[in-house]
Amino acid sequence: MNKDVPESLIKKIQKCLALSQSPNENEAALAAQMAQELLTKYNLSMADVEVKNEKTGELMTDFVSKGTSDRWKINLMGSVARCNFCSMIMNQNYKGHVTFILIGKVHNIEVAKQIFGYLVDAMDAIWKLDARDKVYAEVEANKLMHEIQNGGELTPARYRHIKRIAKDSWRLGIASGLGERLKERKRQAESEGLNNGNGSDCTALAVQSLYKQEMELNKQHLAEQHPNLRNAGFGNRRINGDAYGQGQNDSLRVGLNPQVDGSGNRKNIS
Repeated sequence: MNKDVPESLIKKIQKCLALSQSPNENEAALAAQMAQELLTKYNLSMADVEVKNEKTGELMTDFVSKGTSDRWKINLMGSVARCNFCSMIMNQNYKGHVTFILIGKVHNIEVAKQIFGYLVDAMDAIWKLDARDKVYAEVEANKLMHEIQNGGELTPARYRHIKRIAKDSWRLGIASGLGERLKERKRQAESEGLNNGNGSDCTALAVQSLYKQEMELNKQHLAEQHPNLRNAGFGNRRINGDAYGQGQNDSLRVGLNPQVDGSGNRKNIS
């Protein structure tokens, strides 16, 4: 190792390695390539750029939500966190309000927040575009069938409850589909590495090493700061299978790369 390497360069390499897990393929490839070039140029190893003194950051983000609608957020946030070197825990008070806590380095948390926000925006856009009409049309068809078979109309309150279950089931389905796609991207990066398509070296070992390092730091932080954690169950909640399946199919309509407009702001799909 070159002992004269400035701390600013170490920080730059660390940031590049973190960005190599970005869902934006071009950004991830360029970051991975830059990290590899800097490591080679200054005769550095992964051990030389490991974070030894930087504390793991903790960020709390509140989502005021109740019932089954919380479950899709928990699933999606957990998937996004794991794919961006973060761990997630949650706290739910007696009113059902959920607080998500992301554990990780500040820059990793910021990336996770951005991706989560983008995916939620994309989900909302698809729901408003046509998924809502499809889900509720299926609910209406089932309502009519129920009334024919049972010889009586559903009460308005019961009908609203059924529609709410269908919407939550669609959200859970699309969140599940997105989570699987994110996990597959992570597995691919760990097994194949990343490149920019121009023949640059893969960095699979660097990705594996960085992920292991970051998650170990998160584990230590959790043990020190949150020693009394316990697993939470969801209980038995009704799922509309048709709406859930449609949500999984609709997850394929969401690009995993956040789209931005000319001002650098995130842009919803249309």
